[in-house]
Order: sequence, then structure tokens, then C-alpha cells
Amino acid sequence: MKLCYRGVRYEHTPPTLEMTESEILTKYRGQAYAVRYPRHMMIPQVAAEFKYRGVPYRTTEMGSLEAVDRPSIPKPATQTDVALVESARIHRENLCKRLSERIAAAKARGDANLLQILERESEQLVCSR
Repeated sequence: MKLCYRGVRYEHTPPTLEMTESEILTKYRGQAYAVRYPRHMMIPQVAAEFKYRGVPYRTTEMGSLEAVDRPSIPKPATQTDVALVESARIHRENLCKRLSERIAAAKARGDANLLQILERESEQLVCSR
């Protein structure tokens, strides 16, 4: 069938379907006929591996999904990881040092309420005094 869309002419050939007659007989306006339906054909899928949000999975040839079990390999510590751990340690030490200075200032002023708050903060930071 020849068609035209926005001035472009093209030939339309609808896909052919293999139809199968079922054993079901039905009547419409007095005429009996067998119901026809398209034959189901399994289309083989390409088996491939994917990753969604860090979780690996694969598709099978029949189109189903299956999880991929991969052993967890501990990644070696990189220079960046070591630097982050070191900077976190230094940051915690600085917080504890500043907190001990604030506690000493609260004791010098005799502010019991502030001293109690700073002691709780010291427990949360796990500062060894």
C-alpha cells in the first residue's frame, strides 16, 4: 500500500502474522466460525549482563532476568582513602581539643549548666580527656 506523510511517499507493508484456528466454535448473526488467533512465537533474546544501581543482573535467551552472584573482592586502600581516614582523625582531635578548652573556660567562669552540656558533647565525640 502506498502512503504519503508530509510530502514523503513510502510503501507500507504490514507485518504478516501466522494465524491458527482454535477449536472454539462461535456464532455471529447465525453464521458459525472458528476463532482465529496469532500463533505465539518465541523470539530469542540476546543474553547480556547489566548493572542497575550497582546491582549486576543478566538476561537469558528466553527473556527472563537472573541475578549475578559475584564474590565481593575487598578493594585495596587507595591513597585517597588513607588521606580521608587521616583527615577524619585530625578533625576529631581538633574538635576534642577545642571542646576541652571550652570546658576549661566554663569551669573558670563557674557555669555549671554550660559545663554539663559540654560534658555530654564530650561523651558523644568519645574524647579521651
